[in-house]
Amino acid sequence: MNTLERYLARTLIGSTLLVLVVLMALNAFVVFIAELEDVGEGRYGLALALFYVLLRTPQAAYEIFPIAVLLGALFGLGALAANRELIVMRAAGMSVVRIAGAALKGGVLLMVLCVLLGDLVAPPAETYARDMRAAAQAGEQGTVRVDGHLWLRDGDHYINIEQLPAAGLADGVRFYRLEQGRLVAAARAERARFTGDGWALEGFAETRFEAPGTIVQRDDSVRWQTRIDPDIVSLFVVTPESLTIPGLARYINYLEGNDLDTGAYEVALWNKIVAPVTTLVMVLLAVPFVFGPLRSAGAGQRLVIGVMVGIVYYAANTMLVGSGQVWGLPPALTAWAPTVILALAAGWAIRRVY
Repeated sequence: MNTLERYLARTLIGSTLLVLVVLMALNAFVVFIAELEDVGEGRYGLALALFYVLLRTPQAAYEIFPIAVLLGALFGLGALAANRELIVMRAAGMSVVRIAGAALKGGVLLMVLCVLLGDLVAPPAETYARDMRAAAQAGEQGTVRVDGHLWLRDGDHYINIEQLPAAGLADGVRFYRLEQGRLVAAARAERARFTGDGWALEGFAETRFEAPGTIVQRDDSVRWQTRIDPDIVSLFVVTPESLTIPGLARYINYLEGNDLDTGAYEVALWNKIVAPVTTLVMVLLAVPFVFGPLRSAGAGQRLVIGVMVGIVYYAANTMLVGSGQVWGLPPALTAWAPTVILALAAGWAIRRVY
């Protein structure tokens, strides 16, 4: 990479990061205002609400990253075009294709940042944010997640849940009852289902520790009387946003093994795979604009064009995901289609201005 290519890539990255910071500041403000409605519920106060918003920022940045890259590329490359720097580059022997290649080299670094956000930073921050918020709002029922397991307290009963595939459904549930600090009973259920008027425990086995010895009780199904309702438990249901690519793959296998719906998680998995490629496509899409209709346009016009393209992309992606689930289309197809269409459009546009 020569000096001109490094300069172009650096300009692209700098403008993209600036756009991302501005968008995240606006997003954080809007989310914080929305969170004020829940402040005061349980132990959820103003400080926790602010911390929750900050923890959710990486996920928001990841979701909006392709649009930020498009806007950043339009602003960065557009500024170079407006200052006649791209004309100088072409006079120095750089073709449109070579300029696009230099922009893509900067896009590769942005793609790496996208992967880091989506698989290393956002998932744990998202999980901690949701768990912290749910535990604070649950109040006296005392909820906490340890090593992926959910712990709840209901009076003298302590409940450990291994998996929460969906609201109103829990797998691998263990119960511990203590009296004056002494364990008096322990039980396990393979699955707990909420039936509308209470919980039904399937594959139930209980051991009670009494003076003469222990008493073991087994039942295929028993009723569980508790103050813990699905609204509390659903706050801890695993969401696609809180999982990495390997985590999504494992969770999909788990859901398939238990004959549960995997649609939302398969879509999330493919979206995470496609997102880095979409980042590169957005960089490529900006190139023909700065050599074509937006060559001498102001920042306002570039902003309008970028926002319009972003809205169209977001709407098309949302529509395809929704229709794909309704019509049973493969998640891979609905995830790749918008990006492939944008890539073809970018290639055609670059060829026109070449």
